[in-house]
Amino acid sequence: MEIGISNHPLFNLNPLEFFKLAKKLEVNRVEIKLDDLRFKNFLLNKGKLNDFNFKLSFHLPVVDVNLGTPHKDLRRSFEKILLNSIFLAKKVNAEIVVCH
Repeated sequence: MEIGISNHPLFNLNPLEFFKLAKKLEVNRVEIKLDDLRFKNFLLNKGKLNDFNFKLSFHLPVVDVNLGTPHKDLRRSFEKILLNSIFLAKKVNAEIVVCH
């Protein structure tokens, strides 16, 4: 069985605090909601990330992202945000990427 935890905004934890909480709770998976931009730099720092041995899942940004907008320029910006998030997920070997 896999048990995980997500970095919900109501936790109000920085990335290191969140990963320490996940370790304390002995979960084996963390879901990173990429709306919290503080996590990007943390995830790209392999040294910090390797201190924790979690399976990673990503939830693509949803705050202020609307692919259904009729405004072409905005839609392109939103697509770029999502693509950059997918590339980040691939770079850190996330096993699951969620978008809805």
